[in-house]
Amino acid sequence: MPAELDVTQDLIGFWDYWRTERPFMPPVDGSVKTGGEYRSGEARPSFSAILYRNGAYQVEHLIYPPNTSVPEHRHPDIDSLGIYLSGDIEFTLFGRPVHTWAESVPDATGAPSSLGRVVPIPHTVTHGVNIGPKGGSFLSVQQWLNDTPVERVSDNWKAK
Repeated sequence: MPAELDVTQDLIGFWDYWRTERPFMPPVDGSVKTGGEYRSGEARPSFSAILYRNGAYQVEHLIYPPNTSVPEHRHPDIDSLGIYLSGDIEFTLFGRPVHTWAESVPDATGAPSSLGRVVPIPHTVTHGVNIGPKGGSFLSVQQWLNDTPVERVSDNWKAK
């Protein structure tokens, strides 16, 4: 993996813990968000649910309807892992595709072959998401940095 895509071993360790134990600990207030806007003001009918929050660590489930996109941006106080779950998703880093839905086909159980694919997203890296005709969902596994209060990943945003 290129050095610019390095995330902390603490974040990797947290992901290993969460995917093995699958604890759920959403915050009491504000765990679900619907709607939203792109930073340019376009409607973005997306959904997110915080599945787990403890200290500087959080797991957020993001769901997008068909034919939407999130423009290139970065989260200055968050190192994260994008974990593919389902649908037509193209993750981009530095404006280049790193995972596309065309890479995912049904496996023997019918689940997407890319289920669980990890895309590291350090706080210094610009990234985006393009969603195709089936919509898509992924987990954002986060480590919040610099003692920044943990909120939603979309609240810690800096345009490209």
